[in-house]
Amino acid sequence: RQFALFCNVVYGQRWAGWSATRNDVFAALKNLRADMNEFPPLFAQRFYGESGGNNMISKDVFAHVRHLDFDYLPGSVVTIREKALQGCAAITRMHLPFKLKTISEYAFSSTGLKEIDIPESVNAIYHSAFMDCKDLERVTIRSVTLDHIDDFCFYGCNNLKEITIPPTIERIDSGAFFSCASLSHLRLPEALESIAYRAFKNCIGLQTIEWNEKLHTIDACGFEHCRSLTTVMLPTSVNNLQYRAFFGCTSLFSVDQMPQPPSPPELRRILGVTEIPNKCFKKCSSLVTAPLIRTATHIGASAFY
Repeated sequence: RQFALFCNVVYGQRWAGWSATRNDVFAALKNLRADMNEFPPLFAQRFYGESGGNNMISKDVFAHVRHLDFDYLPGSVVTIREKALQGCAAITRMHLPFKLKTISEYAFSSTGLKEIDIPESVNAIYHSAFMDCKDLERVTIRSVTLDHIDDFCFYGCNNLKEITIPPTIERIDSGAFFSCASLSHLRLPEALESIAYRAFKNCIGLQTIEWNEKLHTIDACGFEHCRSLTTVMLPTSVNNLQYRAFFGCTSLFSVDQMPQPPSPPELRRILGVTEIPNKCFKKCSSLVTAPLIRTATHIGASAFY
């Protein structure tokens, strides 16, 4: 009967003469121990795919099975394919295997996860992997090889309060943390060089940022509508601010850049921001001081309007 229940949830129909309600199916799955030896053969084939191996969770395997509830994956798994658990709203915790290397597009999007700990072994997290996880509060990324946070990776995780980003991250891509409204503090990783388009847009609870010393680019709308941000003290490494980078940061009252390091006059060069682009600080209605402009050679239209 248990075998029939598994096949029922996998194939969405009656199997081998057994009929089961959805509650029966999910009651059985709730007690599932994620061990290859315990999976019935057809279930294992569906779960791992048709390659015959047990190191990859199949594409779309449980997509939108809303009541599916289990909390860890087999230790042999190295890849979680696209949309494998997308929309599994009942999954609130997931222990990821220590051998895991790849989390594919939308793998955990719209799940009920409350926290996730990503192990050191992971070297690729693809776009939208955790998109719209509305209950996600804490993310720890322990990877020692990951070099970027991909597009829309945590987009719409509006309860995210804490994110630990590893020091190896060199760029944060478009919309990666768009509308993470509960994030109040951000510590940028040591190796970070660029923040892409809308990366932190609509993070309305963001109050403080710990900047790193290698950042050079904040792309268009990077921190747009971060309405709780009060001060910005950019490192001297930042030399490229783009259109609307801090547009609509209504609590922002001070914008500056760290002092240039001392050097002999004959070797001195201008570091930092030399161009403030159009609408960069537009609608920052609380802004009262902006020493940042002392190194600027060009101020664009409506930059401080």
